[in-house]
Amino acid sequence: MPEATIGWLAADWPCPTGLITGCTTRHGGFSQGVWQSNNLALHVGDDAATVRRNREALQARLHAGAIQWLSQVHGTQVVRASSATAFDAPEADAVWTDARGVALAIMTADCVPIVIADADGDVIGAAHAGWQGLRDGVLSRLLSAMPAPNDRLSAWLGPAISGRCYEVGEDVWSQFAAEHGDALSAHPDQAEKRYLDLPAVARAQLLASGVRRVASSGWCSYADERFYSHRQAGHVGQATTGRMATLIMRR
Repeated sequence: MPEATIGWLAADWPCPTGLITGCTTRHGGFSQGVWQSNNLALHVGDDAATVRRNREALQARLHAGAIQWLSQVHGTQVVRASSATAFDAPEADAVWTDARGVALAIMTADCVPIVIADADGDVIGAAHAGWQGLRDGVLSRLLSAMPAPNDRLSAWLGPAISGRCYEVGEDVWSQFAAEHGDALSAHPDQAEKRYLDLPAVARAQLLASGVRRVASSGWCSYADERFYSHRQAGHVGQATTGRMATLIMRR
């Protein structure tokens, strides 16, 4: 395995010392075709051996003992990670740990990836938050599972589709109108549609739960060519695309 050359963006937030947080980009890996080049997902049609090679390069880049991957299903299941569980990818959309050297990975290509840490950096968590997960309470489930008071937690939101790019129909936006009306904006041409700001919803839910600080990358997966975007791929006629990962780890 050559020295890892994967694209990596460190998170800019006031997290405790001793943590590694950030996200991968779509560049610097080994995948070909529509997955080019640093796809980390095994479920999108890419060559499995190549994906594992990308994952191994990421693990080397982080100097991680293990990476806890999840089988994400847009649900609210939360699991606890350890060096023992990291050999499997449980069906869940949120994860926490107090173990050192175990990186928590959330794969996305437009949904909101969120990492969380307590004030001392002793407990960390991560969640995959699409509109279904935000609607159904994946963040509150994660906060309830983490053994730390919410007012001692801080969070960082990784790259996600921005409110100016995420066009949704009434079947979706109507479910957020009552509690998150300020995260909706009008569509210029179609009255039945809205633009939904998923990062704004995630931020509001975290703050309402008592999380003391929420920082955001501000990176739009749809508009920024460094990232995979499921919606962007669809708009240019691609049936699929890869996934980047947002991670947090205690050293």
